[in-house]
Parts: sequence; C-alpha cells; structure tokens
Amino acid sequence: MTRRRHPKAGQQGKNRKPKLGKPWGEWEERDVNVPHDDRNGRTLADIGFTRAVINFRYVVLFQTVPTGLWGPVLHLHIRSTTASKVVPWAHRQRIKNELVGQNARSIEINPPTQELVDSADAYHLWVLPTATPWPPELGRALRETWDEVQPTVKALIAKEGWRVLGSPSMAYGREAIEKMAERAQERGEIVEVKEDANGKLEAWVTQSRYP
Repeated sequence: MTRRRHPKAGQQGKNRKPKLGKPWGEWEERDVNVPHDDRNGRTLADIGFTRAVINFRYVVLFQTVPTGLWGPVLHLHIRSTTASKVVPWAHRQRIKNELVGQNARSIEINPPTQELVDSADAYHLWVLPTATPWPPELGRALRETWDEVQPTVKALIAKEGWRVLGSPSMAYGREAIEKMAERAQERGEIVEVKEDANGKLEAWVTQSRYP
C-alpha cells in the first residue's frame, strides 16, 4: 500500500507553531452553600455536594456516597469549561492526583443500559476507600502485555490505512474538520465524517482511509 504525502507536508510541519491549549491554572474553592443558579435558588449543598473547585479548564464537585459494599465512596463530578467538553484520560488522572492524592485509586463505570444516566457532558470518578481490596492481576496483565500490544495495534491500524484527521479530543470545530476533510478529498483520499447521537459539533470525527 502506497501512502500519498503532500509535497509540502514536511516543510509545513517544520514551520507550524505548536498549538497552545487552555492553561490549567490553580484550583479555586467555590461556596457550595451559595445559589449559583438563579432559576431555582438551590445550592450545591442542597443537592448533596460538599465541595466545589474550579480552574481554567475544569469544574469538579465532591460528593460522598455511602455504600454497603465498599463503605463511603468519594464521587468526583467533572465538567469541562472548554468548548469541546472533553476531559482526556490524562487530565482525569491529574485531577484525581491533585485533588485526592497520587495514591488514591478511582474507577470509572460503564453501566448496563438500563442504569445509564447520560443527561450532561460530565465525567465521574469514584474514589475507593484506601482499604478496598483490588485484584492485582488487573494491573499485572496490563504491564505484562503493554510492550507487545502497542506495536501490534499500531501495525493493525497502519495495515487498515486509517488516519485520524480531527477528533473531539483535539477540540476541532465543525468548520475546521470540514476543511481538513475537503483537503483530504482533493488528495484523492476517502473521507468519512461522523457526529454523535446528539449532533454536537465537538463530537464530529473525520477519518481518512487511503485507497
């Protein structure tokens, strides 16, 4: 399979300025006892949240949920302040480290469909109590296969010829992705444009497959 390369691609890459993301900033406390929504006057404390912090990129709300199985579990409700609304995994890990601690263990849940709550662009971390048993086999399996899996997956993607032009994590808008798709089509590439079920601009994904 022969891949087409724009004759000026290398030169453009040398001259391209790095894209600067929105700064992280310091975490600032917000009063959970003060109404922030003028529509109903309810406070975050009324809803059950005990703490709220914000920086330049994210808002994080804290809520302790009593459970019969694990004991009290700390719930971190994370929302992005950026247009993309996406919170990358690395940022979720950083949020957990900075606000709860590097040694804390949190999980994310993909629930059964009948238990799904998906009414907002929010991410949820559930911080387990320190003494919660955790199967060491999970981490061991990942560490033992990592070096072997990564080149295999990359080779599989390369074999299929897929190349991501724009994705939600890159925070591209509709216009930027459409321009990238148009340029790719002019180079003779096959392009697919997708959006999520809600038709949100930030969810548009463009991929290019070389014929």
